[in-house]
Amino acid sequence: MESIFIILIAGTIFFSIALWLAVDAEHVSQWMEIAFLIAIMGGLGIYGTINSNIYGAQPISAVLRTVVDLGRMFGNPGGDNYEKFTRIVGTSPVFTTFFWTIHFFAYYALVSAIVLFIGKDVLRRLRMFLLRIRDVEIIYGINEHTIEIGRELLKNGKTSVAFIGNGTDYDATIRKMGGVWFPDNAEAVPTKKFLKKFSIKRNDGKVRLSALSDNEDLNYDYALKMMYALKALNIDPSQSELVLLGHEDIESNNLQAVGDKYGFGSTYTFNKSELTARMLLRKYPVSDTVNFDTNGKAENNVDIVIIGFGHVGQELLKRIVACGQFEGSNFQVKVFDPDISKKDGFFKEQYAEMLSNYDISFEPYDGRSSMLTDYVKNNSDAITSVYIAVGNETAGREMAYGIIDIMMKNGRYAPVFQCCVDKVILYKNDMRSEITKTFEPAIIYGRSLDKLAKEINHFYRGDSESADEQWNNCTYFDRMSCRASADYLSGLLRQVGLTAFEKPGDECMENLAKSEHKRWCAFHYSMGYKCMTKEEIGKRADLYRNDNTIRITKDNKNKLHACLIPWDELDELSSYENSVTGKNVDYKQMDRDNIVTMINLICK
Repeated sequence: MESIFIILIAGTIFFSIALWLAVDAEHVSQWMEIAFLIAIMGGLGIYGTINSNIYGAQPISAVLRTVVDLGRMFGNPGGDNYEKFTRIVGTSPVFTTFFWTIHFFAYYALVSAIVLFIGKDVLRRLRMFLLRIRDVEIIYGINEHTIEIGRELLKNGKTSVAFIGNGTDYDATIRKMGGVWFPDNAEAVPTKKFLKKFSIKRNDGKVRLSALSDNEDLNYDYALKMMYALKALNIDPSQSELVLLGHEDIESNNLQAVGDKYGFGSTYTFNKSELTARMLLRKYPVSDTVNFDTNGKAENNVDIVIIGFGHVGQELLKRIVACGQFEGSNFQVKVFDPDISKKDGFFKEQYAEMLSNYDISFEPYDGRSSMLTDYVKNNSDAITSVYIAVGNETAGREMAYGIIDIMMKNGRYAPVFQCCVDKVILYKNDMRSEITKTFEPAIIYGRSLDKLAKEINHFYRGDSESADEQWNNCTYFDRMSCRASADYLSGLLRQVGLTAFEKPGDECMENLAKSEHKRWCAFHYSMGYKCMTKEEIGKRADLYRNDNTIRITKDNKNKLHACLIPWDELDELSSYENSVTGKNVDYKQMDRDNIVTMINLICK
């Protein structure tokens, strides 16, 4: 019975080491180094003792024999040497345990080295086995960012990570961290046959696909094929999840399971430029550059400089317009880009109303030009923030330091940000920088950015479903609306000083409601909406008389809304709509209610 117990324990230890090598190769290599050092130090003690006792009369021979025996220890089971050692020091449990512990570390270091550096096929087979018994993370697209994401996902120890892509250069890195690599070829096309390599089956196991290659079209194509393969295997949508680098407005709803429509149980689609712009304005709200009086009214204007008008710069402009409107302040943006005439065509066509309703001007000059220098020098007292999005971090840093230097000479400082596709850099007045990475697992998978937006959506939709279910069923516009409200009001209320639940005074409430209405209008303009004319309102009123499901003031199909008017004109619009519908609509009160709702949600 005792022999069976010893065999079972030894077998458990042996296979545990093998599985550990397969699961956590990155840390195994670290332990291999530690084991090697322990074996060397202990081996010196063991073989030094043996050889000094036997060959003490020949010290040079004893030293050389000790060195040779030390090397042989890593492949020698140690039987004969054990007898020699115990004859010298005795057979007490302490010395016996010491001898075999040192040889165990030598064995562990040797096996680790063989498996890690020679036996990659053995590792792959072990990890392919784990794919069948654990939940799986499939990452499509191999680059520095996805490698870091995979490394973070493997740290939880509960899932296997499979990389798919042209990543020969990353093969060794993937093996070392504990992942499995499939070349982007016929072997990795998402089919029933491919999915059978993994643990997922009907009502058992979960899979998350992260389609994160630099080619957004290929991401969507791979995700679509994966969805069809999951459907062919009758995998329940609740067992699957999708994280997609692409265009949320086009792709997310096509891949999300809604009602009887098959799809992934949960989808999160993001664009790098959108993510960078949103992270920046969430962490550093425009409201932080504005002073407010005790009644929530702005005491200074918002005057912004954007340098660079590529994808990030365009996304920044839209979001800054939506986040930079406050009662009591004027709003102005200057955009500098030497190639502006080559980049602004589609943008000006799509957002013509936004550009005509706000003081936004474009200057065809570089961020290091004398025109930019003169503008900053002459407007240092007015500029509230500068955003650099030129696509070259070195050039952007040069611009940032130059602008700060000019402003500091004038006794002024405004925050200067550099916006890259994977991070945001704040340059401070002491020339230090603060870096916030955006392409991070905590952001992409943690979904903390959308937490408050989901709560807002859940509040207005009621408790019939969970907040996550309601969010998954939202349209792209509704999601963007909730995000805009969350990002703007969370910063504004904090800046005004409403950090704990309290009902603002009447004057403060009115100013906050006016700011909220300005924000709401700016958001709609940033989404391509236009103000509905009185003639169009009248036509929709006629339609309402025949079909009371029609919204008089809102036409989503043509992106028209009647409420895109100044605050003081809302009462007249409310009265007109009520006269047609017999309802009791009060658009000003809706803005006031939004403020109270946000205070409740933020401060609860």
